[in-house]
Amino acid sequence: MNRQLLQLLTWKVEQRLGRRLDTPKDFEHLIAQLPQQELLSMSTLKRVWHYVPSQHVPRENTLSILARFVGCADWDDFCKQHDTACDSAFLSNVIKTSDLKEGDNVLLEWSPNRSCLVRKMKDENLLVVETQNSKLQQGDIFYTEWIAEGFPLCATNVQRKGVSLPDYIAGRRQGLRTVRIMQQKEDMSIKQSC
Repeated sequence: MNRQLLQLLTWKVEQRLGRRLDTPKDFEHLIAQLPQQELLSMSTLKRVWHYVPSQHVPRENTLSILARFVGCADWDDFCKQHDTACDSAFLSNVIKTSDLKEGDNVLLEWSPNRSCLVRKMKDENLLVVETQNSKLQQGDIFYTEWIAEGFPLCATNVQRKGVSLPDYIAGRRQGLRTVRIMQQKEDMSIKQSC
């Protein structure tokens, strides 16, 4: 199960609904929008969105229903479309984490007035170097397969001082507005850039 694609799917569902799924009423609203033959239970949706703690892996049928809701044929089609997009120039300014060199710094900005400077570590993870108005904190470590303007940052395996935290989505509403590899000679402080 690609957790990043799952997070992207939940984000696209929320975009289509025009609201975040944060309360039982929000989940009821989603259920009401699904075709009658493709209903999902509230408890299933709450697990997919991590509204309730769970180690549950969503069934492919559940993911396919949500993928159809956002215009794909099924879960496999959703995965193919978004994996392909990340490997091509289809998205503007896509950075694959595997293409970064150890020590590379990437500036991420999203609304409203949030930013984060991350550094590629030796083990493919990213280290938060600086942050402004974000739930991510300096010193946090996370993994993401790719970062793209216009899409949210889907941070998985988030670690803070050795403690595992839930996955995190930055730029949930409108996606990231800036994704830029910082040159070593550039001022690394994000406080002046926002």
